Amino acid sequence: TMKRGVLAYRRATMDFSRLGNTTRFLNAGVLFFGPAMQAGFQVGRVLRDHPKAAAAVVGGLWAFTVASYLHNRQFERSDGTRYIDDIPDYITDTSVVYFIPGTEYEDANGKEMLGYAAWPIRQMGIFTAPLLYAMKSADGKEERDLDDFLLTLAGHTLSPVQGEQVGGVMTSMLP
Repeated sequence: TMKRGVLAYRRATMDFSRLGNTTRFLNAGVLFFGPAMQAGFQVGRVLRDHPKAAAAVVGGLWAFTVASYLHNRQFERSDGTRYIDDIPDYITDTSVVYFIPGTEYEDANGKEMLGYAAWPIRQMGIFTAPLLYAMKSADGKEERDLDDFLLTLAGHTLSPVQGEQVGGVMTSMLP
């Protein structure tokens, strides 16, 4: 029927008008809160409606996360510190990071850094970040305790605005 088709269309895409009272209230104060919530709900709907396909996607993300972490942890500075430990949590919680060999440089503070590519996975980070947390903890390199990790993970995956500085925040708001 026409009604069923319209509802299916609204669920298949990002419907920015599908906001409850609380989300509408929060959206007024937190930029892009409504769309971020819709993206999270969309992930939940895919898990519910297509569990086999969702399992394949999550499995692929896990494999990519493990492979990238194993690749990244081999890169150390001459003083023995690892480059991966300097990537901010908001990036590693919502992206898959892959270091690019031969791209060493010094940052503005004179610290030796290594260039990397970050594939944003936003809300799907809810599946990969716990795996990365477990691997870093097993290496003894995770600085956050479990409570802090869960709190920051919720903030990073639900927040549509990413970054620690104004430039990063502004970049996350642009298409």
